[in-house]
Amino acid sequence: MGKNNRLINQLNAIASRNCQLHVEETSDKMVPQIYAAMAIALRRSEKFGYERINRVFLESQRIWEDFSGDIEGMIELCEKETGIRIEGGR
Repeated sequence: MGKNNRLINQLNAIASRNCQLHVEETSDKMVPQIYAAMAIALRRSEKFGYERINRVFLESQRIWEDFSGDIEGMIELCEKETGIRIEGGR
């Protein structure tokens, strides 16, 4: 039975690594798409040009680094500062 447990553990480890790789690949594709959508929205709705959009992106990156994976904290601050409630992150 010990050999089977070792095999199962190895398979679980491989599956976990594959899942993590899939998440990273998906994130690598989604983040640029989200930024592109926001840049287009800022241009269309607020008539922002390159400089203003870039400042927004730089600030968003600073905020991202400040929260360092604290998704709930970022979502709470977003609602507190903007009144916008983001669903799905909790």
